[in-house]
Amino acid sequence: MVEFTPTGQMNPLLLGKVPSVDQCDSMSFYVENGKVILCPDACDLAQDDKDATLKVEFTCDPLMPL
Repeated sequence: MVEFTPTGQMNPLLLGKVPSVDQCDSMSFYVENGKVILCPDACDLAQDDKDATLKVEFTCDPLMPL
């Protein structure tokens, strides 16, 4: 989950995960090659607010024995 908190806001906006850049909207992100990437409109929103905060919450898949 990715939380974006604009400057001066108490409650974060939750960005949803989409399968790929092709399904992006202004409130989403995707994962590519192990990297969390904000969708273009969400990225613009974050870059336009220099004092905003981003928080990424994640879990690790359990290791599977060989």
